[in-house]
Amino acid sequence: MFPQPDAETLARNPQFALLWKDLTTNRITREGVSKSLALDKETVKVREILKSKRFEQAKREVLKDAVRAVAFGEGEGGLVGELRETAQIVSAQLDGKVDAQDEDIVQVEVEEFMSNIETVRVAVETHMEQNVMLLCQILDPTQQQPDPSTLPAQVQALRTEVEEAKWQLDVKRIELASTLTQLLKTNAQLLQTAIRILEQVMHGSVGRHTREDGGWAGL
Repeated sequence: MFPQPDAETLARNPQFALLWKDLTTNRITREGVSKSLALDKETVKVREILKSKRFEQAKREVLKDAVRAVAFGEGEGGLVGELRETAQIVSAQLDGKVDAQDEDIVQVEVEEFMSNIETVRVAVETHMEQNVMLLCQILDPTQQQPDPSTLPAQVQALRTEVEEAKWQLDVKRIELASTLTQLLKTNAQLLQTAIRILEQVMHGSVGRHTREDGGWAGL
């Protein structure tokens, strides 16, 4: 994110304000990336590849979590009996928790797992459907009947709100820093004023006593 300078700083530095306006309007995106770079074909291509890789990785993680849930979890949709134990071993392998020396034993369980893949698929599908419905209710508690088709739009809207909130938070941090700086300046001025008043009182008191002593001496 590219934080917004506080208004006081811009007002005190008009040349910087012009530079800032040019940068943020014509040259740099809100995220602090050069606009020319952001529109560069190669850059866009690399970003699309990274996005695709992240998406594939996310799908694998979701699937691994689902297998783990139906293998170890309780409730509707979970696996039972020997297939449950087999799925637990496969899930452990997917999580990298199986020793290399046990690979032969695990391979037998993997084959058993694959031979019952349809049963596993149904269990995983049921688990994921439950999660989708729960997510719908979390995103919109007012829905009488959760509608999974609304999820993409809701998630995108939520992401936009989060990005805007992050931006606003950065702006508020700058404003807070400016306010604290001004508060420190005001506090310093207050202390200086208090010291001057004390000095004046002390000097006035000393002068008054000096004059009084001189008056008594004249008598």
